[in-house]
Amino acid sequence: MTPAAQALLAKLEAAAASAKEAEAALHRRMAQEIARAERERGFAYRRLNLLRAVIDSVASAKDEEAAAANGTATLRAELGWEGDSESRSQTLAHFSTVVRVIFSSLASPEAEQNPEPDIAGSLAEFETWYEATFKRSFWVLFEREIAELPLVER
Repeated sequence: MTPAAQALLAKLEAAAASAKEAEAALHRRMAQEIARAERERGFAYRRLNLLRAVIDSVASAKDEEAAAANGTATLRAELGWEGDSESRSQTLAHFSTVVRVIFSSLASPEAEQNPEPDIAGSLAEFETWYEATFKRSFWVLFEREIAELPLVER
């Protein structure tokens, strides 16, 4: 084989290796983007389902205190929290602000001079507080591992 042919093949081999690495890098970036999108979708549905349940529980409350109790009880139930801890108490106390805004939006007749309560803004503030306080998203609390039970034959 001539030196020119060897040089050409070496260039083509380097180009093929470079293309292979570029493809692998693209696959890694795409996998990361897909994982991020899946996480955001999961959080969006958790947000929707929790707020739907809280709004339903607050709608029947006679006053703001009952609404706060109903809303935080719903959050406890959704998270499976039966006991108390310092972090749970903090979380429930901060979440009650969201519940109170929800109650306010349901209880007050809409008047043109009064702006509608900002439920989404209140929830976003809660999420920001939770992440700053506990260094993780609030929505990961809804991720529960399901223990596999052994198969028992009779």
